[in-house]
Amino acid sequence: AKVMPEAAGAQATVVIQSKDGAFTAEQRQEVGALFARVAKLDGVEGARDPFASQKQLDGQKAEVAKGEKQIEQGRQKLDAGQAELDANQKKLDQGIAQAKAAGQYEAAKPRFDAQQKELDAGKAKLQQERAKLQAQSTQLEEGKKLMAHAEGISLVSSDKRTAMGTV
Repeated sequence: AKVMPEAAGAQATVVIQSKDGAFTAEQRQEVGALFARVAKLDGVEGARDPFASQKQLDGQKAEVAKGEKQIEQGRQKLDAGQAELDANQKKLDQGIAQAKAAGQYEAAKPRFDAQQKELDAGKAKLQQERAKLQAQSTQLEEGKKLMAHAEGISLVSSDKRTAMGTV
């Protein structure tokens, strides 16, 4: 403890059980208040209310599901954008071919160049959005892996009669 005082200390698991069935809302609030008081004691680094921690864990599961849905919607939107860009590129290419065949390409070239520039900008933006979506997808997958390690871990029993907090 003298060499590394920040490493000194211990962690304890506090098991709380209701004898009368599932914890009531009032009892959950009392437990939360108890952990808040313990957290303020001298020498205590922190205390985790099991009900708040369980709610946070459950919320993270919901966030992952929401994230998966958003990633899929993002992919669909990007795919639709790509299809639109491809269709517009095809139309432009056909227009250029027709203008060349009619001997009018040089007169229309500034318009074709402007359209191509617009399409190229759209393609670049789409590529940036794909990279962003890929980064978000990777982050989501990492979060899912972490949550998989915690699968089956619960701080509140399924019958809601027992809870475990940490100090």
